[in-house]
Amino acid sequence: MRIVDRYRRWLSSTTAGTDLSCSQPLRRASMVPPQLLGRLLRAPQGERLNLFDGDELLGWKLRPNADTWQWLIDVRAHYTVGPEGRRNVVGAHPAGSPLLYFIGCSFTFGYCVDDDQTFAAHTARSHRVENWAVPGYGPGQHYLLLTQRGLIERAARAGATIIDFWNPIHLHRVWRRRSWLVNQERFIASGSKYLGNPLFEIEGGALAHRGLVRIAAAVPDDTPVLPAMEWRINEALLRGMHAAAAAAGVRFMVAMLPELADVPRVYVEQMARMRGRLDQLGIDRLDLCAPGGALEPRATFPFMHYPTPLGHEVLAQRLASELALKLKAPTPVSARAVGG
Repeated sequence: MRIVDRYRRWLSSTTAGTDLSCSQPLRRASMVPPQLLGRLLRAPQGERLNLFDGDELLGWKLRPNADTWQWLIDVRAHYTVGPEGRRNVVGAHPAGSPLLYFIGCSFTFGYCVDDDQTFAAHTARSHRVENWAVPGYGPGQHYLLLTQRGLIERAARAGATIIDFWNPIHLHRVWRRRSWLVNQERFIASGSKYLGNPLFEIEGGALAHRGLVRIAAAVPDDTPVLPAMEWRINEALLRGMHAAAAAAGVRFMVAMLPELADVPRVYVEQMARMRGRLDQLGIDRLDLCAPGGALEPRATFPFMHYPTPLGHEVLAQRLASELALKLKAPTPVSARAVGG
């Protein structure tokens, strides 16, 4: 076992059931040499997790039947994946209850918590839930899952509602932003487990899929046209998903995930802007944000900044309240044209 992995296991070796947001992992982390701590935080988790496979359309996907543990500075989590390549949802799955398909990124996947601690698992106590979220995914993969991997047709046959869980970081995942492509290659690892990130363009006012993009084709984060292009593509993808779902008679919603602690002010502004755009476009939204915005500190891990088991319980409660209102409402009309 490499020294980095030994440190990782040592830092995370807390008693089962202990509140991992307590100070013990932080005290241990303070004893680690800064250079080694940096390596721990930057290490390519996906490679050691053996959680991913390469995918020629999506770039990467969950490995079917994966069963793996993750050890991080303040986290110890167990992930299992079913034969269809989606995370297992441990819940009651009450018969006859509404069926929900979750699509999203690591937040919705339940990164850093066990299968039975995710907000998908909590929701499964009152609904039937399939969790199709994958760490690192953004609106591009969600659009392709729905339109080219048959998820809309599956939802139509099953009578499911599709919920896309969105937060502002998804803006960075739809085009050529260098910092995102570098981060993904590091996180998912190189070689056959990561083939690139889906690339979309707006051509002649219409959304165009242009395969996968790697770091060699990236643009610097300070490129002047980058923010506007990311917004245009992001909105086009959401409109495209909504329109395709409506054409198949499937209800599609966008859930607004809460900001985590200490997020940049620009994220708060982007969240407010997206709320307004969804309302203008006639796309149903579920708002999981508290009046104050961010989740409280106890609800997020201090180093990884993902929701703790408590954070997932809070999210499930907010989602339940929103679903109780929205699922009683009629299915909305189809969205406006994709190009816009």
